[in-house]
Amino acid sequence: MKNRSATRVDRGRRALFTALGAAAAEAFVARPAQPLGRAPLGGTLRLSLPFARGPLDPHAADDPLVALLAPAVADTLFALDAEQNPHPALAAELPRAVTGGTRVTLRAGLVTARGKALDGRDLVFSLIRARARGGAAVLAELPPPVRDPSEPLAALFPNADAKAVAGALASPLCALVPRGFDPKSPDATGAFRAVPSPTGFVLERNPNAARGPAYLARVEVALGGDLAEALRAFESEHADIGWLGAGLYRARAGAVPFQGPNLGWVVLRTGHDAGRWSAPGLAQDLADGVPHAPLAQFGLVLPATARTGTAWGGGNADLLVAASSPQLVELAKSVAAAFSTQAQRVSVRPVPATELAERRGSNRFALMLDFVRSPGPPGRATLLALLAAANPALAARPPRAPSYDPTDIARTLPLGVLGTLRVSGARAPNVHALDGFQLGNVFIAP
Repeated sequence: MKNRSATRVDRGRRALFTALGAAAAEAFVARPAQPLGRAPLGGTLRLSLPFARGPLDPHAADDPLVALLAPAVADTLFALDAEQNPHPALAAELPRAVTGGTRVTLRAGLVTARGKALDGRDLVFSLIRARARGGAAVLAELPPPVRDPSEPLAALFPNADAKAVAGALASPLCALVPRGFDPKSPDATGAFRAVPSPTGFVLERNPNAARGPAYLARVEVALGGDLAEALRAFESEHADIGWLGAGLYRARAGAVPFQGPNLGWVVLRTGHDAGRWSAPGLAQDLADGVPHAPLAQFGLVLPATARTGTAWGGGNADLLVAASSPQLVELAKSVAAAFSTQAQRVSVRPVPATELAERRGSNRFALMLDFVRSPGPPGRATLLALLAAANPALAARPPRAPSYDPTDIARTLPLGVLGTLRVSGARAPNVHALDGFQLGNVFIAP
């Protein structure tokens, strides 16, 4: 005979599946910009994450916190099915070949979380903005979009292939945002509205979400701590997920392990100040020489085959890393230890994200630990992301690659791949659907 707790869980599950079935039926009703696919349930998810608070820019490709949270705030024009084929999300239809190029049309009636109506001007603004940032990885091969004078909700890609346009606009790095978008107070069409808070962000359910509001009522995101603080918060039941583990001193009772998606790659860059060590390919040789064991504890999926690498021989040097990401700072310490000898010392130097970006752009550094966000499923998107991270111009004319293994790609670039950064850890037993880490789909069981 079931106990009362189990009975309540069963009832909660039946209620959930009933709600999901009703939402699925609703999705077949043709209404302009009506929510699709989700029925709100309720509850608050509490996150304590080892990142500093900063801008939440969906078009940024160098910030792991953005890779984690931005898809909850900003949607893409197209989504990919299980076979990786694009289908309309915020677009009214798949891209259509017209005279002179390809037309992309927004769904009618789209409104942001803060009530801004969207049209073709916002579409062009978003894609030009994305192209100047991380979206270059998938947009560099396409011509810049222009307004379609015959359709106020549309943009044109002159002389572009419709299939290529759909694939590029399915990337989270090409999310739709309104004109005048401010990443410090982000506003878009996602399942949540992001509101800055004293400790980080609060993600509130977006009633205007074109693809359906979130199951959760809100997500409270506490930022600014280190890895230990994030684990301590979970262990003491002040957070609902444990970042990279189930507790700091002991595992939380009832904690359930989970493994989420890959966010991107942790890369080692060599710059001008490294002299001959900045030659293309040497960064990957150096990355190959870093022992795997100390890196695995920091959420890295490491290359399947360990290779004999090259030892750093460039003398004393600073290893720059973003101070806003304690997880990367800890990784940098392991890399610096592997490069240091009695004759030379490599020192970790955490710097503000703005300084890291400036140094990256000017190439004025010796060594840098960096993050490159994944723009899409493994394969050609991996090639484009790493090319754009090395030099956006390379993504405009990508070479044919015999392999899409990131470490193979990096052997021709001034950066080396240490491993793939993956979301992992433990969750409270009543939190579900974290494996995809699509926060709009996460729910809390009764």
